[in-house]
Amino acid sequence: MNVSGPALRVCCQWRVFGSAARSGLRRAAAVSGVISEGPDESVWAKVRGLDPALPPYPLVRHLLDTAAMALHLWDVYLSDNQRLSIAKGMGLADDPDKARGVVGLCAGLHDIGKLSGFQFCSRHGAEHLQAPGPPLQGSVRTR
Repeated sequence: MNVSGPALRVCCQWRVFGSAARSGLRRAAAVSGVISEGPDESVWAKVRGLDPALPPYPLVRHLLDTAAMALHLWDVYLSDNQRLSIAKGMGLADDPDKARGVVGLCAGLHDIGKLSGFQFCSRHGAEHLQAPGPPLQGSVRTR
């Protein structure tokens, strides 16, 4: 799918914002001692139709892109009546902003199931996975 015009600008803006947000989260997590790295971008979402010389498209980026596009579509393409109809269907007729947030959240989580054995459905994708901790040999960690 080719993205152009306003949708492309939103994707690019989201990636810039997303990068800054990831950087801020990484700093906060490092200070708190919770984690020392950002999200694992070896977990993939897309391989078909992409350059096989490049790593697969990371799941975290795919989910953020999808959430951003859903919010863009909500804001730019839906009429007030369409937004209200969706909000009513969610039981949120009195809070369309919350309905907008739920739409973005649901869109952003639509492929979360790919964080599973699905990762091994593509040889190319599986080759780019990074195991946390020491290297794995078979199914048993080696030291």
